[in-house]
Amino acid sequence: TKFESEMRAAGTYEAWKNKQISANFEIHMLAKKEEFKDWLKTRKSKKQITEAGDIEDWSGGKSDEVLIEEFDIYIQEEIKKLNEITSTKEN
Repeated sequence: TKFESEMRAAGTYEAWKNKQISANFEIHMLAKKEEFKDWLKTRKSKKQITEAGDIEDWSGGKSDEVLIEEFDIYIQEEIKKLNEITSTKEN
């Protein structure tokens, strides 16, 4: 676009682009964290009702602590990817 071309000419495009990516990432991560917390709360209910009305026992599986640890690792990996993306320079 003309706007982006003008920023490239002025040397401000990379900083603007990285700011936009970071802002979008923050919103995305906040939503993911909220979804995870909500899911973790509903997971405590060991019984789930299917669309057909059947009751299923979903007990067992990974502990909340393990799931939280895995989620934290996922978040750190996503932050690392963001840092890689936003630290690259335009050719």
